[in-house]
Amino acid sequence: MKRLYQGNEASAIGALDGGLDLFAGYPITPSSEILEVLSREMPKRGKAFIQMEDEISSIAVITAAGLSGKKALTATSGPGFSLMQEGLSFACMVESPCVIVNVMRGDPSTGLPTHVGQGDYMQSKWGTHGDHPIIVFSPGSIQEFYWLTRFSLDISMYFRNPVIILSDETIAHMRAEMERSNPPYKFDFSPLPKSDKPYNFEEDLISAPHLGDGKGVKITGLFHDEYGFPNADEENAQRLIDHLLRKVYSYRKKLFYYEEETEGKDLILVSFGIMGTVIKEVKRKLEKKGIKAGFLRLITLNPLDEERIRKMLSETKFVFVVELNKGQLYLDIERIMKNRTKVYPMNFVRGSVIPPEEIENKILEVIK
Repeated sequence: MKRLYQGNEASAIGALDGGLDLFAGYPITPSSEILEVLSREMPKRGKAFIQMEDEISSIAVITAAGLSGKKALTATSGPGFSLMQEGLSFACMVESPCVIVNVMRGDPSTGLPTHVGQGDYMQSKWGTHGDHPIIVFSPGSIQEFYWLTRFSLDISMYFRNPVIILSDETIAHMRAEMERSNPPYKFDFSPLPKSDKPYNFEEDLISAPHLGDGKGVKITGLFHDEYGFPNADEENAQRLIDHLLRKVYSYRKKLFYYEEETEGKDLILVSFGIMGTVIKEVKRKLEKKGIKAGFLRLITLNPLDEERIRKMLSETKFVFVVELNKGQLYLDIERIMKNRTKVYPMNFVRGSVIPPEEIENKILEVIK
């Protein structure tokens, strides 16, 4: 049954319906409603809710919970997400499953706390030190915010890897009808091969022992061997990093979710998050003027299936990348296309959702 939800409320309920065991976080605008809802609902279910002293301790707690085999989540925004970066790198190294909801606002620094932005695109993928994989999803609606939060808990457990949900202030605070239904994203959660090695470098994905299983599990942020003991051997270092990257990027096609209308189009708009929803309206307006317009709305931001993106965009005349930053997604799309199609950035950083009419007029100026 559908009912009216706020975006952050929908995310919190998605976490509950996904079997969340522990939430640890610190209030920060515009994500605080997630914490507020879970502070009421988690104790009712016999689950753990902890308001931490800051975001550094929050990422540490959910990393530890993930290593114990528990579904764990935190929620934050720009400044808090920056504070989490070292802990996020550690979570990747020790292969801890955990979910971070980052509700983007106007930035950098304190920025525009109550306004929308999309400036954390690059940070979500490359914000920490070192080579490692991060799985990143971005919702374009309240319904999708619910689905992705619920889905991400299972994905993080399956890959033993952090997952970031990159939302934004507008989706977080708007209200719409939503149904508490199963996520529609197809993924084969077949049982993984058992391994007594917590870090089996030969297998992409394994069902390894967790803390509390009765086995001796060693945890370190140092380069380590397959049993968790520190090991600085050159060959071991190479195998470790190759494993961390391969276990996610070898699944890039299976993890790549999107919505598109691209076939037979003269121009295609590309975006994500709230602007991914706006470009669908821009497409409709252009079609009314007789222009064959299409769109590609990315749900998965990392890993990108670059081959699939290239195929969808290579037959069109114009690609417009619309985003609330100075061109972070644009850099990825331009690199992927490799001059096959002209790619135009459309960047806005005013702290507001850009009206479809304004985007439409800018496109008409380019293609006339």
